[in-house]
Amino acid sequence: MAALLKKMFKSLFSKRGDPFSDQFTLLQGKPVEVIFDVGAHVGQTTLSYLNHFPQATIHAFEPFPESYQQLCKHVGDDKRVKTYPVALDESAGKKTLYVNTVSDTNSLLANDQQAHHWVNPHALQSKSQIQVGCETLLGVCRQELIQRIDILKLDTQGSELRILSAAKDLLKQKQIRLIYTEVNFVPLYSGQVFFHDLCAFLYHYNYQLFNLYQVRRTPEGQMKWGDAIFIPDKF
Repeated sequence: MAALLKKMFKSLFSKRGDPFSDQFTLLQGKPVEVIFDVGAHVGQTTLSYLNHFPQATIHAFEPFPESYQQLCKHVGDDKRVKTYPVALDESAGKKTLYVNTVSDTNSLLANDQQAHHWVNPHALQSKSQIQVGCETLLGVCRQELIQRIDILKLDTQGSELRILSAAKDLLKQKQIRLIYTEVNFVPLYSGQVFFHDLCAFLYHYNYQLFNLYQVRRTPEGQMKWGDAIFIPDKF
């Protein structure tokens, strides 16, 4: 645990750069063929990956129908992108998606009662609930005959650990080369994973925190949420 904390604090106080540039630099000289954009929303990150890694095939997952339609519109008929109107989770099947007024805050987790202390209440204002299809990360890899994921991007509003916990075999074999994920430091969703728990889980599989990005803070400076890159040791 002491080693984990040392690595975490070293990263926290390092110079923060651009997450896409850092991913490009980290993977430079290595073929980037498969990227998973989980929680693709309307395709912002997918388009960034197309620009940085033009030779890669991007598998983009978005369960909210309206956002999925926009995602398909934005990627058009680009053969490098395969879209899926589903969420990834710890198990396959139909699940409840909690829909908020701001669609990029939709989640398989209900809003936490304390969330209004940390974020504009409008952003996490509950709107409706719908049923969506879910698959597992490992299940999709087997279905698509994917042996390795070069970049796994997760932006699933607190359910990131549920997705990773169903992909332990991929982590054990280092078949995921880089993880770029949203991280939460304060309670926004009921049952969400917190940053420290995600670090501990990935550290168990010898994935280390590389850096933090786009950290949102309170006026007093307390961290609320942000993004992080994790890479395996002996990268």
